[in-house]
Amino acid sequence: MKKTLLAIILLALTTPASAWTIQCKQSGTVQHCHSEFTHQHRASGTSERLQIRFLIRNAEVDTESVCHQYERSSLQSRHCLRKASDMFREVCQYESKQPDLSTQRKALYCDAARRFVPLR
Repeated sequence: MKKTLLAIILLALTTPASAWTIQCKQSGTVQHCHSEFTHQHRASGTSERLQIRFLIRNAEVDTESVCHQYERSSLQSRHCLRKASDMFREVCQYESKQPDLSTQRKALYCDAARRFVPLR
């Protein structure tokens, strides 16, 4: 049973033309999350869009579930895993600078940033 949308985080990255959007929905004891990375390449005028899916179980990101929508050995999967690593680190940094935001959410993403190591 899916409940209401739990969180939407819009995070400006190092360039103003980039953004992460994270949305999670509760289903039983598991949160099904997906993140969308959008980046406008100013020089070429093109844009990049990537979806990163992951699960949150027992208040921790299930690192085995990150980018599970792609076949593990594919180029898309490797690209997704690298971007997911960036996302966890950047969301952790963003959350750490926000004194009024939930420390639980900060701990969730900072823990994921430490534990998640993408395949190289």
